[in-house]
Amino acid sequence: MARSMIFSLLILAVIATFQINSYSQDTEATIIVEPKAMIAGSEVYLKDLAKIEVSNGLSLEEIENVHICDAAEPGFSKTLHIGYIKSRVRQQGIKIELIDWKGSDRTVIETRATRLSSQDIYSHIQKLLISQIKERYSVDEPNIHIKAVNEIRPAILPSGEANIRIEPVYSDSVSGVMPLSIIISVNSKDYEKRTILIEVKISREVITTAKDLGKNEIIQPTDLKISFIDIKGFPDVFLQKDELIGKRLKRMVSENTIITRDMVEEIPLINKGDMVTIVIDSPAFRITAQGKSREDGIYGQSIRVENASSSKEILCQVIGEKTVKVFFPY
Repeated sequence: MARSMIFSLLILAVIATFQINSYSQDTEATIIVEPKAMIAGSEVYLKDLAKIEVSNGLSLEEIENVHICDAAEPGFSKTLHIGYIKSRVRQQGIKIELIDWKGSDRTVIETRATRLSSQDIYSHIQKLLISQIKERYSVDEPNIHIKAVNEIRPAILPSGEANIRIEPVYSDSVSGVMPLSIIISVNSKDYEKRTILIEVKISREVITTAKDLGKNEIIQPTDLKISFIDIKGFPDVFLQKDELIGKRLKRMVSENTIITRDMVEEIPLINKGDMVTIVIDSPAFRITAQGKSREDGIYGQSIRVENASSSKEILCQVIGEKTVKVFFPY
């Protein structure tokens, strides 16, 4: 009886050893599925969600690069069950019977994201705008006020180095409420573009009128004053009184008006119909003649002049009061 029992135990041991050896020979890889995984790209591969070991027969690189699915959007996740993972491995020509599957029966795969809060975006816009305004208008930062009109939503972006640049929708926008185009890029690649409304106020000392002034009036020092105001919509303002004194108004303006460059003009040294002296200069001689101006002209301007002797119309440059110059030879 004892002998029979010992013999039976030996037989069982041999069978068990044979089964273990047989199992070891049939298994060519071990895949341990992680319960959670974090990825940075747009595709999910087997290596992203599992630890993989191979013995012989199967290629580690081939198994690692089995495509499982597209990744979730940045900041979101996907849940995959082991059955789906196995089916994807089988579909790409690998016998799942040769794999020892271990670990979790499902995995949650999250796509890594770069997050920009509303404040992050606003602060960046504010910094860029202030820099541009300071460069264009020579205004101190405390005199520049920027406010978002509508809500700025946060941005959830792919993992990487995020950057923001701004572009005005209308290139002539200076201040006030204006649309602004925001381009958000990741690793130098544009990812998102949106338009927001921004209110800009630029306060500075500018020249305004001290009283009502009429059309064609010559501006005098007492006609002007310095005012500290918001220059909304006035890109070509004057900052010094000397820039305006002696110029002629092209239209009537009321008191406290900001004077811009399109409101004034230089006083012509020559008026249409004036008799002028025509000067012809050359290295060898100088000739003068009389002529009649066919149009108004300020210093340095080219105007048409009719020669009094020949009645020939010539193009001259204004060089002084009632004096024009023709470049020799004409």
